[in-house]
Amino acid sequence: MTPVDFYMFIEGYNKRLLDNHEIARRQAYFMLAPHLSKPINIGQFYKEYWPLPGDNFEENSRQKRLLDKLKRLKENGSRTTTNTSTGERTTGN
Repeated sequence: MTPVDFYMFIEGYNKRLLDNHEIARRQAYFMLAPHLSKPINIGQFYKEYWPLPGDNFEENSRQKRLLDKLKRLKENGSRTTTNTSTGERTTGN
């Protein structure tokens, strides 16, 4: 077995493990969801109760915050500048 083959073998094995965990947590959600007192969607279940290494909830929320900030800045039309001699930040239009 060459190093490339071994690397591909390990990648395939890890993908298979993640797929098996994905199936197990989906089954757990469908078994538990009807019995919960508070309704929960599958995304919340994945995030709060059974996160997997491949889930990118933090990246998505960070990206969403950055996009919201960009949208606010575009709507306001204001710019923030820093005076290099004093380090003072000023906001102007």
